[in-house]
Amino acid sequence: MKKHLLVALLCSAGMFRASAQTQKGTLFVGASVGTTTYSQSTNDYSYPDGGTKDAVTHAYSLSMTPQVGVFVTNHLVLAGNLGVSYTHNRTTANNTETSPSSSITTTNSTTVDLGPMLRYYFYESRPLRTMLYLQAQGTVGIGAGNTTGSGGSPTSTYTSSGTTSGIVTWTGGGYLGVTHWIRPDIGIDFGLGYLHSYEHSDVTNSTVTTNSTTGGQTTKPNNYTLGTNTDGFTALVAFHWYLRPHGKA
Repeated sequence: MKKHLLVALLCSAGMFRASAQTQKGTLFVGASVGTTTYSQSTNDYSYPDGGTKDAVTHAYSLSMTPQVGVFVTNHLVLAGNLGVSYTHNRTTANNTETSPSSSITTTNSTTVDLGPMLRYYFYESRPLRTMLYLQAQGTVGIGAGNTTGSGGSPTSTYTSSGTTSGIVTWTGGGYLGVTHWIRPDIGIDFGLGYLHSYEHSDVTNSTVTTNSTTGGQTTKPNNYTLGTNTDGFTALVAFHWYLRPHGKA
């Protein structure tokens, strides 16, 4: 009898000890840190004179996103995100605006964004201490940044610097991950996902060009509007509190 009781207790320990924390009405409060380890994007530049430039961008980004939500069913969380993101882009370009040339441009930007999130936990009759989830989310945001660059052609080299303003961005994507509860009301999340984003910005830029033959320099504005579509894989780590409203079990 004692042996059977011990087995039952051990099995119960494998279950989530406070199943009420995932019931409908439970508050979901915390923050996630997401890092895009690698992404590749296609950029379309539009110049006042009608020229174009095709570019490939490799990007790194880091974001901190506080989240507040509620379980609308025993499995489904509806939440809102309010995040701050830092992005570093390095672009290698082939330019057909004037004459054949190549360039490397680096941009850094910070944006503030917000949007909805849905998370679904997979379990059968009772929650477990470690559970699989599927998450979908989207955001819209605004921000600003700066840019530097260098490049050359058969006849000259150049350097540039400027500011990025009027940034408007949106993202959409999803994660597959797990939550492990270190105590009944605190969970740690790990996830891998795929995100698509679009960013529009206005760049005010100044370019210094050096003639390869004479060494003479000229300075001119090089302003443009930039639209960027980005697709990439991302990983996240998050911490959340699962809080029952006061007076409920």
